[in-house]
Formats: sequence, structure tokens, C-alpha cells
Amino acid sequence: MDMKGRAVAATLLSSLFWGSSFPVIAYGVTLGNPVLFLFLRFMIAAPMALVIMTVFGIDMRRPLLSGAVWFLGLLNAMAFIMQYIAQTWTTATNAALFINLYIIFVAAGSVMFLKEKITWKLGVAVGLGIIGTALIETKGGVTVASWETFRGDLLSLFAGLIWSIYIILSKVLFGL
Repeated sequence: MDMKGRAVAATLLSSLFWGSSFPVIAYGVTLGNPVLFLFLRFMIAAPMALVIMTVFGIDMRRPLLSGAVWFLGLLNAMAFIMQYIAQTWTTATNAALFINLYIIFVAAGSVMFLKEKITWKLGVAVGLGIIGTALIETKGGVTVASWETFRGDLLSLFAGLIWSIYIILSKVLFGL
């Protein structure tokens, strides 16, 4: 398989894992404390990541000495904690919807804070994303969600906002 084919396959695989993570988390947080569930998830993931980095010869000593990396890690952890707690109050669908608004926040934040240029295509995509989110969430009309669902939706939205800050700061700190 050529490089483009491998990239497409990796993207499809990561999309499958990402998309399935919300229902899995929704189930996992029902079993007990959502923060404990998150901790256990990363207790399994961290050793796996170390093995993968070792296999590919990635040396993590230098990045781990960087204050910027630790700060970004803190932002990432905050967003994960928000997501896991939010999913005890709202549906996996709502959590995925609101958290993935980070894409729109990154586009807007990159224009505002990084002075990136916005093309008409990006503007239309952002606008359609906002309209689509509103239509999906409200089912095309005005609905009144329960306080608990609203609280979970809002916390999911804040998690997405934190992840957008994480991405924008990563671009600034590492020149991406």
C-alpha cells in the first residue's frame, strides 16, 4: 500500500475509534465515578503509548521537560474530565456534537488570534456547522431540555472550547 493509501486507512481507523469512543464512555461512566473511569482508561493507554513510541524510536525525554507540554497536558486533562462528567448528564450524541464544535472554535480562533485568513469556503463551512448543530440539537424547533441534560450539554461545549484553546496554543507554542 502506498503512502496515500496508508494515510487514508489510518484516518478511517482513527475515525472509527473516535466515533465509537462516545458510546463507550457513555456506558463506562454509568459503572461508577467518571473521573476514576477516565483515570483507568489512561492507565491502560499510557503503557500502550510507551510501547508504540519505543517501537518507532520516539524519544520523549526532551518534550517531557517542556513547561509548554505540561501546560497543554493540563488543558487536555481538564477537557477530558469535563467530557466524562458531562456524559453522566447527557447523551453520547449530544456530547459528541458539542465537543466536536471545537473544529468551529479553532477556525474562528485561528482567524481572531492567529490572524489566519478565512476563505469563503471556510466561512460557509463554519456557518453551516453552527446552523446544523442548532438544528440537530433543537430538532428544528424550540425545545426545553432537562436541567441535567442542559448541564451536560454545556459542560460538553466547554470541553470543546478547552480543546480548541489547546489546539490554538499548540500552533503558537510549536509553530504549527
